[in-house]
Parts: sequence; C-alpha cells; structure tokens
Amino acid sequence: MDTKPLDFVSKTNAFHADDAYAQQLGITSGSAGPGWCETRLDVVSESHFRGSDRISGGVLAGISEYTAAAAAATLTDGSKAPRLVELKLSLLRTPVADSLRCRAKVLTPGTDLMFVEAEVYALKQTQEVMIAKASVTVAVRENDATW
Repeated sequence: MDTKPLDFVSKTNAFHADDAYAQQLGITSGSAGPGWCETRLDVVSESHFRGSDRISGGVLAGISEYTAAAAAATLTDGSKAPRLVELKLSLLRTPVADSLRCRAKVLTPGTDLMFVEAEVYALKQTQEVMIAKASVTVAVRENDATW
C-alpha cells in the first residue's frame, strides 16, 4: 500500500484534535511522515514562563511528550493510540525563546512499545538552538483501553 505524506499530516492533525492538553498549551501540528512529527508552540502565555523570561520545564516536557506520541501515532492504525510510559528530559540550555519547535522520531517501532527521541529548539529572532532532548517510551494500546 502506498502512503502519501499528506496521510501522515492528516493522522497527526486527527491526533491533535483529540488532545485538549496540547491545545490548551498552544501546541500546533506541523509536518509529519512515517515515524516522525514536528510541532510548534508560540510562547505567548504567562503560564509558559518560570520567572521572568525562562520557559518552564513543564512546557518543554509537554511539547516533547505530545510530539513523541504524535510521531508514534503515524505508525499505528486508527484503532490504537500511543500512551506515555516514560519520559526523560534533558535541559541543554536556558530555555529562552519566542517560540519552540519540536521534532520527534521513532527510533524503535513496535506493536506494544515504541521508543521515541524528541528534540526541542528555541527560536529567538533569527536564531534556532536546541535547548532540550527527550527520550520517550510509549505503549500502543486500543483506543478504549484503560490502565
């Protein structure tokens, strides 16, 4: 079966429509392909900051988690959804930015578990710098499954 890139964008857009937390945080879907996804977040809300100008680590964890799950979702059918099992976030630089871009890639696909890596970039004026890197494990479960 031939899958067009547009199918992956549609898949991540549908995934986004079901995620109220990502919407509340201000995450927007970007490009996507088999096993990868990009998202963006414009840093505009006071709730994004810790202190005066530093973006909260919770925001970085949120965009990392969401983008990793969306990348995993590109490899599942509509009956299954990725669920967070583990998240390790390393802050590499002081998180100061006008907006964030996150790119996640599935490193180990699977039918039950997937291991995903996410990188968060700070965009400030014309510069883009990686400020965080996350290792994320997601479980792939039926949509109506509870744990």
